[in-house]
Amino acid sequence: MLKILVRFAAVAIAALIALVAGVYSAAADLDGLPDADYVASMRFDNSPMPRGEVIASLDQYADSAGVGIIRVASAPDDFLDKRLAFVFGSGGIRDTEIDWFSPTMSGTVAKSSELGFTSLNGVYAIKGSDSQAKSFQTWAKSELGADAALKEKTTVGLLTYALLTVGAWVPMSAAILLLGAIVMSWYVLRAHGRELRVLAGMRLSTVVLTDLRSLFGALAVPVVATFAISVLGIIVTGFGRAGFFISTLMLFTGAVTAFAVAVALIMGMLSLPTVRDIAARRPSERGSWVISEVLKVAAVVIVAAIVPTASGVVTNASAATAQGALWESMGDSVTVRVANRLGDAENAAFAGLIRDLVRRDAAMFSMSLSSDTVNLVDEAAGKDLEDLGFDSVVLTGEPFLDTVNRAGGATWELVSAVHSVQELPDSIRGQLLPNLELWTTSRKAPDVRFYGSTGEAPIAVSGGRAGTLDTNQLPLIISVNDLTQFDDAFLASAMSRGNIVFTDPEQLKALVEQRGISSDILSIDRIADLGLYDAQTKQRNAQLGAAAIAIAVLALVMCLSVTAWIFALLRRHRWFVQRTAGLSWRSILQPRMLWEAGSALLFGAAMAMSFGAASPSNIWISGIAPFAYLTVVWLIHQWAATTTFRTTLARRG
Repeated sequence: MLKILVRFAAVAIAALIALVAGVYSAAADLDGLPDADYVASMRFDNSPMPRGEVIASLDQYADSAGVGIIRVASAPDDFLDKRLAFVFGSGGIRDTEIDWFSPTMSGTVAKSSELGFTSLNGVYAIKGSDSQAKSFQTWAKSELGADAALKEKTTVGLLTYALLTVGAWVPMSAAILLLGAIVMSWYVLRAHGRELRVLAGMRLSTVVLTDLRSLFGALAVPVVATFAISVLGIIVTGFGRAGFFISTLMLFTGAVTAFAVAVALIMGMLSLPTVRDIAARRPSERGSWVISEVLKVAAVVIVAAIVPTASGVVTNASAATAQGALWESMGDSVTVRVANRLGDAENAAFAGLIRDLVRRDAAMFSMSLSSDTVNLVDEAAGKDLEDLGFDSVVLTGEPFLDTVNRAGGATWELVSAVHSVQELPDSIRGQLLPNLELWTTSRKAPDVRFYGSTGEAPIAVSGGRAGTLDTNQLPLIISVNDLTQFDDAFLASAMSRGNIVFTDPEQLKALVEQRGISSDILSIDRIADLGLYDAQTKQRNAQLGAAAIAIAVLALVMCLSVTAWIFALLRRHRWFVQRTAGLSWRSILQPRMLWEAGSALLFGAAMAMSFGAASPSNIWISGIAPFAYLTVVWLIHQWAATTTFRTTLARRG
């Protein structure tokens, strides 16, 4: 039975290694393009260059420097599973399809001339040498005025990302624990043979190496078979980059094999029986039991610590989906980037454009009045807001609430206690009223309505920079009934900050040309690109993390099974006598279950601390965990005890 358990654990370890290799391969997908050498994050908010000049400069630099520059963006029509890549330079495109590892991912490659309204802010895949990548970063900062951060896609970097960010450390830890359990189990299986070799005078090093050779011989078939099935599954189910996955799998297998050899040699030396122990008839499994208990405790602590993160993974996945829904609701909506300084004439021209588009239902407005960019809530006003049941103040139009926030699952209702700005507490009114009056053409308080959030989903408004959102859980929502009542300076300023979103880019472009103000516009960019890319990455991370956590529970069950089996082997003769004397398994296993109660308490305590840090509202689960642990342990120990009893009975019969 233990031999079957060892081979089953070997299959589990091979599956865990394949899972980590898959997570690593998927991590390469998430960061820019799979085959990119470097990834650059760039923003052109402070660049004085118009969009067309930036694109032309990138095209020229790609040709002259011989470096691959590719803008990578999530597709607005499918932010979860599709990306677009735009190649700069005059060179041709060999393959218009992106070769992803994940079968659900798709994407197309196009020339930079097809960027359309895709924002230039975002992720760029760079293909070139180290010097070429760094030269490009320097050039982008100095010549384009861009904020550019460069990161090399190294094996160590991707592995760190896969282990820490995605959560592959969970199956990796599980594989290490299972590896220790397998080695320990194998030495238990070969205990009597080792005793005979020691009594025969065989050198200890020869005994250890013989056991090591037999261990890897026993593991070879299940491991190779599992790897073959995983590779076949990758190919059959439509995964791409099979060669990259296989090379990664071989690399990880080599590293785990080297670690396994070291662990096996150390455990083999520690568990070697001595002639004195053999003469005293001490069970050779005794030393193995201590090590197996250590492995079990390690598994208990790790699983107890990571189980609460499952709720975090679900939360992250839900948050990423909600975030993606917010950005997806904006569709092809765009923002306008203008020169840093606009005169009165330019302000009037842009304000007229905005008012025209508002009347055509082609513009949405929102902003936070409690952010780092604009903060009209001081300490006293904050306390009064809290007394009213709010934590912040936002100013928005009805279209943004209905289009964006409703898509994110937010709900709101009219505030019955407040009907006008004048009815607010003095501290809040003193901050809001002067500014609101200053922003309107009539220099009077604007016509507004007050809402409060009624759901769990936060209220989102446009952030202080284009392509960002500020979220507030319990804001006082000041809804503007008519955006056209604001003056020219406020509207132009709100547009330049990205607080005004235009929902019909083609109509906007036509009106800009018609009014002759295109020379004052640096770029018209789709607002959702950055948010969709970020939501896509977070959603993928959450999916991979959930799989990693599920696999880790298997490691705990396997470690518990190995420990229970070794303990049953140590107690088999005593239990046989007790059972044949008429004792029930409940009374026979009671001392062991009292011992396991300590592990159960440790399991619950570790889980409580983890819940306290990750999700305090769910800490009650840690009270149930010890009972669930004891139930599983009881079933495993009873299985081990009854199996060894039947074996002993068969031998005596």
